[in-house]
Amino acid sequence: MHIPLVERAARFSWPAIEEQVMSYGVLRFAHGFTRRANSLTLYGSLPPDHAELVADCEIFFYSRSQPVSVRVPCLPGMSRLDSFLETNGYAVESPSRVMVRPLTGSRIVSPILRLSDKEAWLDIYYRISGQPTDQKAYHQKLIDRIGSETFFAVLYKESGAPACCALAIHYQGAIGIHNVATAPSCRRQHYASSLLESVLAWGADTGADYAYLQVEEANLPAVSLYEKLNFSTLYHYLYRVKEVSKHYERRDL
Repeated sequence: MHIPLVERAARFSWPAIEEQVMSYGVLRFAHGFTRRANSLTLYGSLPPDHAELVADCEIFFYSRSQPVSVRVPCLPGMSRLDSFLETNGYAVESPSRVMVRPLTGSRIVSPILRLSDKEAWLDIYYRISGQPTDQKAYHQKLIDRIGSETFFAVLYKESGAPACCALAIHYQGAIGIHNVATAPSCRRQHYASSLLESVLAWGADTGADYAYLQVEEANLPAVSLYEKLNFSTLYHYLYRVKEVSKHYERRDL
C-alpha cells in the first residue's frame, strides 16, 4: 500500500465539483463541503518558488470566496512548504491520519441493508449524524459524481431504527470508507464495528486488496475503533488555511 496509490484513490473516489490540475497537484472546490474537496492536493514535485504555489492557491480560492487551503502531507519533502505557509499566515487545522488495512482473513457479515436509493441513505446519514443540513445539497452533488462501485451501508437495530451508516467506494483495488456515523444512543455498543466488518467483507468480495480511511487526530474514539479493526496508520497530514478575510487584509496593504 503505497502513499501515491492511496492518494489517487482518495481523489478519484471522492471527486470535487471543480478541479484545476497544476504541475504540482490539484486545486479542488466543492462549495466548502469537506476539507479534502476544497483544498490543494499535492502529488508532484513542488515548484522551487513556493510563492508561486501560494499565489495560484490564493487566486483559485479567493475567486470562489473560500478560505485558502493547502493539504500538506507530513512527509520529509513537505517540511519547507509547511514552514513557508506558516510564515505567510497559514494556520494549522485538522491534523489527520490515513489508516489502512489489508482485506484478508475472516469475513463477518451483520444484518445490513444495501440501499440503491442514494437520497434515502443521505437522509439517514443526516438524521443519525446530527450534521447541519445546510450543505446537504452539495453532499448529494459529490455523491452523484462518484463514478466507481459504491456501497451505501446502514446497520439497523432490532427495533428497525438505523444505528449507524457508512459509504464505501471501490477504486482500483482500494476501498475508501467515508461518512461513518453512529446514532448517539447506539455508540459504544459495537454497532459501528459490526457495520465496518460488513463493509470490509463487501470490499473483499469486490476483489479489493485493501481498505483505507481518513480520521482526525482529535477523534480518539474513532482512532481506537479503527485500530481494533486492524487498521494501521500509513501517514499523517494537516491543512494550512488562511481565511478569506485575512486574504482581503493582505491585499489591501
